[in-house]
Amino acid sequence: MSLPLVSMMILIVIHASSASNGNPPADLGESENSPYIAVNRLTPGPVEVMENAPIETFLAHIQVIGFDTGPDDIITCTTDSHTFSLKALFPNEYMLLTFQDLDYEQQTHYDVMIQCENGDSNLQILTTSIPVEIRDFNDNRPVFRENIYRVNIEENNAIDTPLITVSAIDYDTGINGEVRYALGGDASDFLNIDEYTGEIRTKVVFDYEVVQELRVELSVFDQGTPQQSSQATLLVQIVDVTENPPEFPVSHFEMRCYENRQPPEYVDRAYASDGNGDFRNLKFTLDTDGPFSIDDDGRIWTTEMLDRELQAVYEFTVTVLDTSNSMNATATVTVNIMDLNDNAPVIEFPSEENFHVAISRDSPAWTVVTSVLASDADAGENAELFYSIVYSTGGDLFLIDRQGRVPLARALSASDVQTYQVFIKVRDYWRLESFTRLAITVIN
Repeated sequence: MSLPLVSMMILIVIHASSASNGNPPADLGESENSPYIAVNRLTPGPVEVMENAPIETFLAHIQVIGFDTGPDDIITCTTDSHTFSLKALFPNEYMLLTFQDLDYEQQTHYDVMIQCENGDSNLQILTTSIPVEIRDFNDNRPVFRENIYRVNIEENNAIDTPLITVSAIDYDTGINGEVRYALGGDASDFLNIDEYTGEIRTKVVFDYEVVQELRVELSVFDQGTPQQSSQATLLVQIVDVTENPPEFPVSHFEMRCYENRQPPEYVDRAYASDGNGDFRNLKFTLDTDGPFSIDDDGRIWTTEMLDRELQAVYEFTVTVLDTSNSMNATATVTVNIMDLNDNAPVIEFPSEENFHVAISRDSPAWTVVTSVLASDADAGENAELFYSIVYSTGGDLFLIDRQGRVPLARALSASDVQTYQVFIKVRDYWRLESFTRLAITVIN
């Protein structure tokens, strides 16, 4: 019959004539009988404990020696530590134990303060500090800085061309934190990796027509026990090298964009290819100080709000570069700014300073008294103007036509000799309006 295996810790305390680990500290006084706290460690030096030690792991034996105590006095020892605790063995003896899980990566050293007192009859208080060193356990696996590494390499490369250097982090220390790198699968047929630095170099000459992409599993191992590891992925894109320059389908792009739009406003796209119908290696630039930018797909955007009345047309050059062979091509771009009806009519005459005209009472009907002069900064139908009389003290004596001319509606008489106030409105096609006042005097 087999018995279950039982694991336990047995603490043997041997009382001798002198305390282990030395005599009372010299700074407690000249008397050899001065009370003191004796700390009995498992090993000389500071108390050491592994970070993976279970809770209530024994660290040291604490004994209070030389206290004067009455018959009812109880020696009490306490610690203000939240990480460690004291457990009583005998009236003047305690065990220092772990109280919480330890983490070397969070804290490597503790100074545990112990305070002991002998009761109320003849109160005495002793304190001591016990240094505790946390030892690293290989509880952290090394981790690559990126889950997926991506790199491009042109075909027809030289052997031993540096490709990329990968790296990993291990928060353990010493041998537990030392890492080594390795390639997975058959990647070692194509690539070499330095196991210490993580530098990856080519082992063969790549041909785009044979292989376009490599997917490589990377591994990193630490040197601790138990050994920890992790993986990442390396994607190697083989870049086709072409001798053909890039090209635009046309030499001149005609584009248009409305004014008063908040940037970035999409204008149009300058299409190009590398001669093989490939777009991946193309980079676009604009030769202009104007308010435009271009992205990697050749799309042109505004960088500020445009105003057609300030500039109606922009012309500049777009360049496309094939990064695989450094060849380029250019084309011209014309951007016409489309008008929005954002300007009201401007009346030049009559004005606040000049609004008075005169006409003889002998003038026949349909005589043009004056003309309203107005303009609109917009274009096309947005600049088309319409004139009307809002109010006139002469009633229907005066008219206004589509050109802004103000004629007499009938022949004048002696009773018409006076000054008339005529209020005129000018509006554009989309009903933005301006107003003016005209004073007309009929004279003999």
